[in-house]
Amino acid sequence: SPENEIGSCLKFMFQNFSPHFLLSAIVAMMNDLRIIVLSANPEKLGKICFGLLSLIYPISWKGTFIPIVPSSLSDMLDSPIAYINGVHSSMAEHIYTPGFGSYFVINLDLHSCATIEINDFPDCVMNAINSTAEEIKRDISLYQSKEIFPTSRISKILKRFVVKIYASLFEITPNSIGSGLSVISLPANSNDVSTNSTVSSISDNRNIYNTAYADPLEIYKLYLSFRDEFESDMKYSICQTQFSLQFFRKLIESKDD
Repeated sequence: SPENEIGSCLKFMFQNFSPHFLLSAIVAMMNDLRIIVLSANPEKLGKICFGLLSLIYPISWKGTFIPIVPSSLSDMLDSPIAYINGVHSSMAEHIYTPGFGSYFVINLDLHSCATIEINDFPDCVMNAINSTAEEIKRDISLYQSKEIFPTSRISKILKRFVVKIYASLFEITPNSIGSGLSVISLPANSNDVSTNSTVSSISDNRNIYNTAYADPLEIYKLYLSFRDEFESDMKYSICQTQFSLQFFRKLIESKDD
């Protein structure tokens, strides 16, 4: 099922990268950056590329998506539009040539991520990344002894993180009622059905704002005011992206349900 696939992808991503790196990748996708995944392992290249899609589910990626770019098509990496492309390490020299431009790189072999020729994320975005990363670490640690990956909880945190980024950039005061997730007690019986699976199920994905960090409609109003401006500041530039266009369309749909 799609839920199991999402759960498996999320588990793979958090096993291979720190939450800080993955949350940075979400911010890169929110800004429609070019994203390059590097690895010497072709099979894992595809897993990471699809894993990136799981981080923003149920939002879909509207840019180009090529899990493994053939060496004969390396010129496609020069495209200026948003993409997620998997690149074998043997082709890495192509992206390190002068004039290649800005991009976000995810190196599976080094278990790291980095922005290239891009200004550092604003302090408010870094604060959101740091606080959310700590929250994710606590949740994963809580469930680790039961050999469960808390897919549902991590998925909700990631959805709220997206709202949190917009709220932080637009300087919106967070909702106290949506600022945290309740701690769930795990069954003591290890034979319980819910503890047998290494991946827990995803629930309530239709309404992606059920754990909103701030009032979504207030964010939407500010989005409308900022999207007509073309400033270099991320507060303005993020409003021009395909990600934001889709995000706010879904926001209104979910509020109308």
